[in-house]
Amino acid sequence: MTDFETIKQILQEVTLAISNRVNDSTDLWDAYFDCNKEGLFKELDMAILDCKELKIFEDASLCVGDIIIFFNFERLREWLVIHSMKTDTNKSISAIQRLLLGEPFFATAVLALARVSLPKTIQLGNNVTLCEFSSNEFLNQSKDENIEHHEIDVHHISAAITVEFEHPVHLGPRGHYRPSIYMGMVDEFFYALQKAYRALLILGIVRPQPPALVGHAIFVPLDFPGAYSKNLHHSVKIDSYWPRLEFNDDECSLAKSLFESFENLSPNLRDSLFIPMSRLRSAMTEFKDFADAAIDLGIALESILIKSDESTEITYRISMRGARLLGKTLDERLDLKKKLTKIYGMRSKAAHRGIVQSKSIDKEVLLLREGFNLTAKAIQIVLTNKLYTDKDLDSLLLQSES
Repeated sequence: MTDFETIKQILQEVTLAISNRVNDSTDLWDAYFDCNKEGLFKELDMAILDCKELKIFEDASLCVGDIIIFFNFERLREWLVIHSMKTDTNKSISAIQRLLLGEPFFATAVLALARVSLPKTIQLGNNVTLCEFSSNEFLNQSKDENIEHHEIDVHHISAAITVEFEHPVHLGPRGHYRPSIYMGMVDEFFYALQKAYRALLILGIVRPQPPALVGHAIFVPLDFPGAYSKNLHHSVKIDSYWPRLEFNDDECSLAKSLFESFENLSPNLRDSLFIPMSRLRSAMTEFKDFADAAIDLGIALESILIKSDESTEITYRISMRGARLLGKTLDERLDLKKKLTKIYGMRSKAAHRGIVQSKSIDKEVLLLREGFNLTAKAIQIVLTNKLYTDKDLDSLLLQSES
């Protein structure tokens, strides 16, 4: 019976033969397919077939969602050879053995951002990182590869929110994944993306401008058998109205603090704060529709300052609570009360008439932008000071100045 040492020896001979064929006109994959046509892999195929521990792959066609495609014997051989060419045979055999032992692997979910500059890589906590990122990294290409044929929005990628997550490995009868495990990777990937999106919303309240989201991707470590990294990006059009955001050290530190506070909330509290943050981002991305922006902004204000289902005196309560929350002096609070009344009033006009009537579009834009800033600041204060209920907000409103 063939063992792994025998496979390793044959694999070393095969990779040497392939490497001798790789040159300026023949790349690795061309050399691999040429060797396959010439029957160079027959001895390796027989060694794999005769290895008792690898019988599980005899007729396996494994997959986890649409993300990682696994292998039968032919795919197993392909992965062993290509991975050995890129690393070495010892690592390839070791990876197969870890798979058979059911060791988990770690993958990375990515949200790619455009026109975002960072002073440094920021560890936001909970396996979430804010870092520089390139178009080539997103497309899983080398720096030298040309990306001109890709969508124009991909060219603007400059940063990313990444989330590392663990995926357990379970080999079922004859190599097939059980249905629950089949869905497992998909669930974990999207849980990771949800976490990354929450970090994106936090960035939107640190700097009340919407970081442009280009798309999402998953990256799987090269040494996991059969795994090939894929980007699953969706495109958005990055027009001139998308702002260029240069985050400084203080803003990055604030983002880290707010994200940690947000992630430490109970699921119910986190869901309640998710609403105003997501509505604020939606409002900030409605560049060409003032009515939609006003409606989303109004909902964001309402959901951060009104915690119950009561509908009475909403404008009054929003303006009073917001003024107390955001203003430091009496004059500031009186001014803020007027502004918040106008800002929330835009939502009512938009909801009932479908338009925001104003004598000047410039005034609409200024009022909306001021609304973005005030709402973002209100969310920050609520999150930092744990003002999660109507009682918390009313207590703040009624307490005397110290």
